[in-house]
Amino acid sequence: MNKKNTKKTIQALTLQADNRVIRSITLAGIAALLFVAPFFRGLFFPSEQRYALLGVIILFTLAFVNNQLIKKDAQLFKHPLDYFIFALPLAYLLSTFSAVNNQLAIDALLKYIMYALFYWTVASTICDEKDIRTILNILYLSSIVVALAGVMTATGIINIEHGFLPSDGGTIASTLQYKNALASMLAAAFIVGLYLLLTNKDYKSVKWVTYLYAAGNFLIAAVFFCTNSNGGYLNLAVFILIYLLFIPPNKKITSLYFTGVSLLGGLLTARIMLKEIAEKNYTAAWLVLLICLLAGLLLSYLYNNLANRQFLAEKLYNKKTNRIALLVSYLTLVLGAIGFITLHPSLMAWFISKLHMHGALERITMYQDAWRMFMERPILGWGGGGWQEAYQAYQSYYYVSAQTHSYYLQVLIETGLVGLLLLVGTWLLLIKITYRLYLSKQTSENTRFLTITSLVVAAALGAHALIDFDLSLASLSLQLYTWFAFLRWLWTREMESAQIKKVEKTNLMRIRTVTIAAVCLALLYCSLSLILSEKYMNRALAALNQNDGRQALTFIDQAIGADPLNADFYIIKGQLLLAAGKREDATAAMEKATRLARYNAEYMAILAGFYNQANLPDKAIAAADKIVKLSPLNLQAYESKARIYIQTAMAELHKGDKTKAEQYLNAVLAIPQQMQEKLAAVPEEKKKLWNNTPLVPSNKIKLNIAQASYFLGRWNDAHRYLNEVSGDQSLQPEVTLWQAVLADKQGDKEHAKQLLTKFEKQNPNQIKEFSFITSLPVLGE
Repeated sequence: MNKKNTKKTIQALTLQADNRVIRSITLAGIAALLFVAPFFRGLFFPSEQRYALLGVIILFTLAFVNNQLIKKDAQLFKHPLDYFIFALPLAYLLSTFSAVNNQLAIDALLKYIMYALFYWTVASTICDEKDIRTILNILYLSSIVVALAGVMTATGIINIEHGFLPSDGGTIASTLQYKNALASMLAAAFIVGLYLLLTNKDYKSVKWVTYLYAAGNFLIAAVFFCTNSNGGYLNLAVFILIYLLFIPPNKKITSLYFTGVSLLGGLLTARIMLKEIAEKNYTAAWLVLLICLLAGLLLSYLYNNLANRQFLAEKLYNKKTNRIALLVSYLTLVLGAIGFITLHPSLMAWFISKLHMHGALERITMYQDAWRMFMERPILGWGGGGWQEAYQAYQSYYYVSAQTHSYYLQVLIETGLVGLLLLVGTWLLLIKITYRLYLSKQTSENTRFLTITSLVVAAALGAHALIDFDLSLASLSLQLYTWFAFLRWLWTREMESAQIKKVEKTNLMRIRTVTIAAVCLALLYCSLSLILSEKYMNRALAALNQNDGRQALTFIDQAIGADPLNADFYIIKGQLLLAAGKREDATAAMEKATRLARYNAEYMAILAGFYNQANLPDKAIAAADKIVKLSPLNLQAYESKARIYIQTAMAELHKGDKTKAEQYLNAVLAIPQQMQEKLAAVPEEKKKLWNNTPLVPSNKIKLNIAQASYFLGRWNDAHRYLNEVSGDQSLQPEVTLWQAVLADKQGDKEHAKQLLTKFEKQNPNQIKEFSFITSLPVLGE
């Protein structure tokens, strides 16, 4: 009997040790992923997200083994929040069946699976509030390093692409490469730093760490104000004021002090630092930042020393005094703002003008266009990447934006009402969890403070995403889901003590374990295949650079084998096959690409060109018309259409079908009218936002009109258009060729010869084109 008891004791101790080891490894992995994620372009691009997914799968596996097999925890999902979060990837899975771009849909699906797995991993790995504090310190440290990296790239120490832009007096975007995303991240980090500073004493951390938090928040505030993000400023202002309301009464004065001095000090530092950076006084800029950090340390030291004196401590930590101080601060802020605006009425006019600035109106237009897309597919949406693929077919004026600048609207477009309702349900459950924990008598003050901090930071991240695409950066979404996991863990910890632990049958646990193992293996295989496909594609491009078409084709076939849904691969394969003289196979590859990316006007233009080379004029014309349908306000779409129509008309003339040729040539002449009609349908206020190339005939289109006019016998028109575009250096060789053709047809052989000689010098390999063009019949002669 004693031997049996000893054996059970040894087994229990072994399992306990295994539990500690696996949990520690998983917690370290969570911290490492959260720390490094912002340094890979914020994990915005699928190529980086796939590596992150591999890491999350490994961490999830460790957490599952620890939670289900060692701890024997029968409940996989412990709160309705779990179901909502895991249901969102299912909504993306459903939307893939009707997605307009299969590759983008798969990438979005894998991204949301990663978020859900990471959420569960964090919630299942945390053991106590110290674990949460450890993760918060890592998030805070990561933000500090990102902020420093931004200053380093602004001062030329390191080079981060798009990490610093000299526009608007200087804008820091750091490793996230997008200023609004950096502002959102730093706003969250500022609140985290304030929380860590205020609770350092409660968790019995060493005293001097408080000074580091103060200095860190000075740095974060300084770089935050270097982002020039209006939305970020407003977002932090709103949520810091909300946060101060819910801070424990005995900490309000302290929080007001550190918030005020950090933000004011950071603002002053940012203005001076950006000025020095603009003048390339980089040493002075670093000196200003160093003074800012030292000021943070000094002000923290002075406050803490004064606060520890008995006559002040009684006042500073008195709940009633703290509440009065907060009320007075808010009243002073409101009255001060009203007084300032009264004394400076022009400020209000400036503020109103900001509300109507270009960026705001542009986003409103995007939201209107997005709503039109949603109304066309309201239930399951367009699939992942639906906006990116199809928005140009629905835009009210021409703009380029692969993101909707609203995370929730993007989810609505991609997954329809199903996805949006799941998002709304998730936020409602988070608010419910916070409300119940905050009001529960069983909740300690430290837990209550951590709960409200978790919701405020999550809400700050989520609210900014209402008007921007911050959460398209997976690093920020991983942070958001981490806060979700904190709230879920805090709730289950409070509730589990009052519940009887469920016992589940072994067979059911085995079935669940096998199922989850199979899903993880499938995800692992999918991630590795996508990573391999990208490597094969890069090898194919490298082979192309070395003019080794055969090897490039081998590699691109391997890429397609690893990722058969990527339209880009078929584009490359089609071009390689065409170069090899396999026109039918090239056309088939291109058709496959356009089926996988049904709204891609660029792919359709390439396919139309392939059809012409494959002597399929009807298909070429149909594809040319579809280019404009897919992107009706894009000048390049009309350029492609005009080019394809001219090429097809010349092919028909060569075959002797003058009727069809005349039809296509007249269609080219009608393109300016078609463009004018499209432009006339754009409201005047939208036209003012049109910063890109306006929808008027370009030189390329005018050259095509000149060519069409020549073949229709309208030589005066042809001559006029050719003269108009003759100054365009990019078109000079082709213009010279057609001027020679026109001169020859009009009987000016000498001038034609001079032009032809000039053209021959510029393009010796294309001189035979002159003979081909002049051999074609001219209609109306």
